Amino acid sequence: MQIALVHRTYSRRGGVERNVVALAEGLDARGHRVTILTSKVVDAPPPGAEVIGIRAGGPAAWSYSAFDRRVRKVLDRRSFDLVQGFDLTTRQDVLRVGRGLLPVSRSILRGERRRVERWTDRFSLKRALMERIERRMFLGGETGSIVAISEQLKREIVDTYGLAPESIEVFYNGVDLEGFHIRDRLSRGNSLRRELGLGNRGPLVLFVGTGFRRKGMGTLLAAFPRLRARFPRAELVVVGKDRRLGRYRKLARAQGVGDAVHFLGARSDVPRFYAMADVLAFPTHYDTFGNVTLEALASGMPVVVSACAGSSEVLTDELSEGILSNPSDEDELAGRLESLLGQLEESEHLRSLARSIAERYPLDKMVSRYEALYERLLDAPPVQAQPQLTP
Repeated sequence: MQIALVHRTYSRRGGVERNVVALAEGLDARGHRVTILTSKVVDAPPPGAEVIGIRAGGPAAWSYSAFDRRVRKVLDRRSFDLVQGFDLTTRQDVLRVGRGLLPVSRSILRGERRRVERWTDRFSLKRALMERIERRMFLGGETGSIVAISEQLKREIVDTYGLAPESIEVFYNGVDLEGFHIRDRLSRGNSLRRELGLGNRGPLVLFVGTGFRRKGMGTLLAAFPRLRARFPRAELVVVGKDRRLGRYRKLARAQGVGDAVHFLGARSDVPRFYAMADVLAFPTHYDTFGNVTLEALASGMPVVVSACAGSSEVLTDELSEGILSNPSDEDELAGRLESLLGQLEESEHLRSLARSIAERYPLDKMVSRYEALYERLLDAPPVQAQPQLTP
């Protein structure tokens, strides 16, 4: 098959971007002819792939519209067996939806934003143009099959845009089971502890992500004194960046845990941190999935993850105890961290269970599901698209 993959950036950084790369590499390895339509190439594409550059410069408010418009022009003059879009494009045979819907995320996160941010967001030309593209993406009649990356996101699409539930499939993200592996705990994990000067002082809680406020860093810091009451030598390692980092350093000191919280910034060796830590904390206020959950599980690490993250749907058996019902409740968060760390003191069972859950979602399985969907669409009789937008 000749398949076009459309996204603004081709890069291994970022959740959506990594899935674009994984799908491009997987399809190329299976002998398909892959063409990537993108404005920015950060990492090398597969050897057999063609790259078509899409110029989408100018003011940020107009760049999304410019990208979509120029992609449509390419599709007018080039023929592909199938076109897959990933975000804010209005013509595709398959649309993989991974980002939170704009009306939903604005509503959910409104209380998390400062007054000035809410005011500027309300009158943002960029947001208005993005919402117009998003509405046309779902209701313009030029999108074929829709794939959501979680049941949570599927419900949001149905509720927001009135689409039939049966018209949306759910494909969970895949994880690199070799890049993130439980066997690395003894080698890579111990060496990183020594490198950071942590030694074997106590249990390590890991936080990975950017955008600390949305992902619950405030709640995690508030929960940490209670966790330290049970595990006095517990420490928190934070991997990721935030433009208000100084605020969170002050908050840690105000909670009396400044010496136990290590803000390390963005790192390129994240798998080593999964190998080093004992439990992942992901108390996000909103995430359509959250790849960090699968990465941690693949590394043999139990997780405490908010029910507001789509990735909580993969947790089963004893690990479902790590689902946080209220990401703003520091007592619940501390209690769930205490429970998992206490169980790890007694047995390694949770680690093998974590790995077994991750093994249900290899990247190759994700590629196979998309490939099967493509074949099903190409075998189906053509259907005349009917615009659904209301005047």
